[in-house]
Amino acid sequence: MIGSTVYAALLTLVRAVVGSYFKRITVRNLERIPSSGPLLVIANHPATLSEVFLLGTRLGRRFHFLAGSFIFTPWIRGVIARACGALPVYRRQDHPDLTYRNEEVFRECHGLFDRNGAVVIFPEGESLTDRRILPLKTGAARLALGYESLPGRKGTLSVVPVGVFFSDRMQFQSDVVLSVGERLDLAPFLSRGEQDPQGAVRALTEVMQRSLEALILNVPNDVIAEFVHDVERLYLEDLRERRPGEEDLELLRRMASCILYFQKADPERVYSGWRRTLAYRRKLEALGLARADVRQQADRRAAMRSSLRLLIGGLLGAVPAAAGLILNYVPYRLTNLIALATTPRAVLFSATRIVAGAVIFPLAYALTGAALRFGAGWSWPVIAGVLALSIPLGFFAYLYFRWIARERATLHMAVIAWRNRHLLGRLRAERKDLIRMFDAARRDYLEAVGEEAPTPAPAL
Repeated sequence: MIGSTVYAALLTLVRAVVGSYFKRITVRNLERIPSSGPLLVIANHPATLSEVFLLGTRLGRRFHFLAGSFIFTPWIRGVIARACGALPVYRRQDHPDLTYRNEEVFRECHGLFDRNGAVVIFPEGESLTDRRILPLKTGAARLALGYESLPGRKGTLSVVPVGVFFSDRMQFQSDVVLSVGERLDLAPFLSRGEQDPQGAVRALTEVMQRSLEALILNVPNDVIAEFVHDVERLYLEDLRERRPGEEDLELLRRMASCILYFQKADPERVYSGWRRTLAYRRKLEALGLARADVRQQADRRAAMRSSLRLLIGGLLGAVPAAAGLILNYVPYRLTNLIALATTPRAVLFSATRIVAGAVIFPLAYALTGAALRFGAGWSWPVIAGVLALSIPLGFFAYLYFRWIARERATLHMAVIAWRNRHLLGRLRAERKDLIRMFDAARRDYLEAVGEEAPTPAPAL
């Protein structure tokens, strides 16, 4: 009873915090998650705790997460983790003398399945990348086949893969896509397991690997991932115009598939494209234009329009933005500093900021309320009104200063064009050539894999 109460309270809090932290959370094919019955979800693990928060609040079931045993120390964290239904897994690198206890954990999971419970496991362990899936460990397959082989359990367990994709796992207000895959058929592996148990486990693990890779942006190495990112910055906006309504994740998956195809079929073409794209990006960065849209016209009139927007918009939004900044800057900076100081790896960054923010922001608001009451003598209703506006004003300030930065970049580009029209003209021409190169590669790739390319948009 106490555990259920704690879980419900934490779920409400975490759902609110997660909804505030991420810009947009998209859940694809949620209907594939059965609303009842024993369920094992396998998922990739690109951000350690962030996907725990996301899966736990967006898939409509109460989950028990298998987590590394180190999560359960010190004892107070262990009490909270267990109250939320987490179960410890003893990894060989952490506790080589305690790995035998994983059999106890598996039996506990079997008991949960018997009570129609749902379990989440991250079979790649702790991932250090968010653009590919590391080779999966066999624990998820052993858990699934072990339960299905028990008397009377055959065909009762649903094993469902879920891919977690962050547009930028370190960025506040990142987009997130949770892609629910098809239920995995365990019957062939159960049959094989009667003669070759280890072979059945390995074969199911390979199927799990492929099913998860099909749900995310899967890029095999960091060099190609960086190239995909460069192409994304240059080409994604054009792809959105060519394929309206298609999600960014699918556009990026096709982009990566195209590059990987030509890496094998025509590596010289990939190398040439990478070299030209990198050179173009470095030119933009050298001119301070990395955040500006070179596609748009930039001249004296554009500079005047941008200056007017900055002046009028800046003046109109200055007061609420300043209020949001005053109320939120210190806790916002503190959460960033704590994350930077305590999480040297990107895989932990967003989760640390979420947890720190869930503690620091309410504490900061409470201290602000106390200061206004006992220091300035404000009435409690007025203080309550100010604190109620703290969060929306904070988001307004965040968007306001991002808008200021974009307008300044646009103005900077216009000033460069005003002073050196030929320089920006060459950059625009170079960008057009790159887009034509990407379009040609895309058409050739779609033809090679037997898909029809959409009619291209008019040239820029």
